[in-house]
Formats: sequence, C-alpha cells, structure tokens
Amino acid sequence: MRKSVQWIITILALALAAGLATLLVRHVMAERQREAAVAEMLEQAEPIEREIEQLRRELAERERNVADVDTNAYLAVGYQITQRSDVELALRHAEQFGFTPVFVLDPTLDSWRDLLDALQDTACEVVVSVSPCTAEGAAASELRSALEAGDDSVKDTGCFLLRMPDDSPENLNVVADAGYTGCIRHADAGENTVLESGLVTLSYSQIKSGEFSVENRLQKAADAAQTLLFVFDMDAVREGALTEADITHALELITAAWTESGVGPGTVTGAETSVRARAETSAVTGASFEEYTAETRERIAQLEAELDAIYAQWNKGDTP
Repeated sequence: MRKSVQWIITILALALAAGLATLLVRHVMAERQREAAVAEMLEQAEPIEREIEQLRRELAERERNVADVDTNAYLAVGYQITQRSDVELALRHAEQFGFTPVFVLDPTLDSWRDLLDALQDTACEVVVSVSPCTAEGAAASELRSALEAGDDSVKDTGCFLLRMPDDSPENLNVVADAGYTGCIRHADAGENTVLESGLVTLSYSQIKSGEFSVENRLQKAADAAQTLLFVFDMDAVREGALTEADITHALELITAAWTESGVGPGTVTGAETSVRARAETSAVTGASFEEYTAETRERIAQLEAELDAIYAQWNKGDTP
C-alpha cells in the first residue's frame, strides 16, 4: 500500500515536472519568437525612421538656405545739388573715398541745365526727384532728353527719388507711368523689391543734419538687407545744419561698412539690377522650393504611415 502511494506521488511529481518543463520550453520559445518578432519589426522600421530623419534634415537645410538669400546691404552715396560748387565738393569726396557719386536733380529748378553741364565728362549717375510729385514733374521730359543726348559718362539711372511726403501707391503708379524703371523710397517706407508694375523699389536715407545717426541707419540696412542710397543735402551745408566734416565722418562710416560687408561701393544702376535679379531668382527658387517641400512632406507622410502600420501590428499582437 505504501509503495503504491509512493509510486503515485512519484508519477505525479514526474508529471508536474514534465508540465513545468513544457511550460518553460514554451515560454522560452515564445520569448525567442517575441525577440525575433521585435528584431524583425525594428529591422523593418529602422530604415524608414532613418529616411524620415534624413528628409527632415534636408528640408530644414533648404529652408535655411532660402531664408539666407542675399543678406548684405548694397550701399551708394548721393548728393542733392542745386549749385555747381556742390558738384565740385562731391567729386572731391568721390576721389578721396573711391565711389561713383549719385546726383539728385530737380527738373523744376532753373539751374538744372547748368548743373547737368557741370557733370559732363564725369563718371557719375543722375537720379530725378521733384516734390510735390506730379505727373508733369515726374515725367521731367527735358531733363530726361538731355540725359539721353549727353555724355555717356553721366548715366541716367532710370530711377526717380520719391520723397517721404509724396510716397504713396498713387505716386508709385505716377512714377511707373512716367517710364522710370526704379523708384527710390525712404528707407522706412518699404522693402527693396519689384512691384507688380515692374518698378524696382530701392531705399534712401537723406542726411540733412550732422546729428543724423549714420551708424543706426547702417545697422538697420544690414539687418534688413536693404539696398541703401545715402543722400547728402547740399542746401543744408549752406544753411549750416550740415558741415563738410559731418559728410566726411559719414563717408568714413560708410567706407568701413563696405569693407566689413565685402560689398564695396555701390551704384544705383547696379543696385537696381541686383534687386531685380534677386527677385527673379527668388521667384524661381520659391516655386522650386514649394514643389520640393510638397513632395518631401508627402514622402514623409507615406513613411510615417508605414511606420504606424508596423507598430500597429505589434500593439495588436500580430507581430511580423
């Protein structure tokens, strides 16, 4: 009897041990299967995650490149003149500091012919300006005709300087209708761009007083990547509000800015060409970038959907 009980206990113990062993084997096999499934899932997911990360990096880099286009200010120097002596002073400065002077002429002045004659055989540029701005004044047909017929060294920039009180959408249209290719507006009035009319807009800052902060304007121009024309008012010199020392000091600061930015002395015609080319390039780059962005974001969405499908199988227990 006792032996029978022992045998039964032995048999039960063996059965229990066999059951535990079976469970252990099944657990080990299940764990191995799970590990194999995880490894297979990661093997499928890893290259997809790498591609998503790579696409995101490339997209961010392209965004930075588009945002960083042309961050230098393009600086030029101009003189608003009413007398021949103004021309002589400007030319001395141009020779001393190494720039092409820009002369702002008012076609309503009786002296404009004398001033234009003083500019002959001089490497310079001429900008037309009149205030108040009217269709007749903006047209300035006599002055424009004289520039076209004059010495090639005196270059008609094709730009009109629209003074602050006259700066309005209506007058921008007046300038465009008068046949100008560019309009020079106050630096605080708007950005350097190409309007729907085809008119290039540049910026100017008029220095009438020695108290004007050239440093501040240079910094703003650099921050905004402005194409900027500094204009010295020669009547202010005669009135005592501006001295030649003030102008020389300003030119020293502008010269230093040329050196620091690497842009060098600018001209209005060069600036207009630069802004127009930049706008055309930006339009092409922008369209290309928008297409690239759309395609890249679509690809990222496809890859993320594939990842979701892989991880969804795991979450449901349907491991690959």
